[in-house]
Amino acid sequence: MAYALLTVYQVDRDAPTAGVDTNINGPGVGVGNGRRFPNDGHLTFLEVENGATGMTMSFVTHGTIDGEAIADKDIVIAINDVTFIGPFPASIYNNADGEVESYVDDETNGTVTAWRLNG
Repeated sequence: MAYALLTVYQVDRDAPTAGVDTNINGPGVGVGNGRRFPNDGHLTFLEVENGATGMTMSFVTHGTIDGEAIADKDIVIAINDVTFIGPFPASIYNNADGEVESYVDDETNGTVTAWRLNG
């Protein structure tokens, strides 16, 4: 599956509204629309806004425990719900490029936006 790169928007306590549009609609999610975003393992999270149908968003894991693969993480997102997901520990979720990959397996008309807290 190909994964489109998400823009990660910055949230900063020293300038809480500067450059942050709270009405940003990220790329639409739907079956076959994989998404990826850079991840530092601590301060990045996703805002997922779901539409008229429920969905499951899956996060690809790249880590292992005792040589065994860690199962992908599935998050169920209810109809017409806004869900915040994260952080994503780098040793489990990051691919070789330092990014997290996600996809949905249910049809949906929702959006996903990546945020990073400046620390």
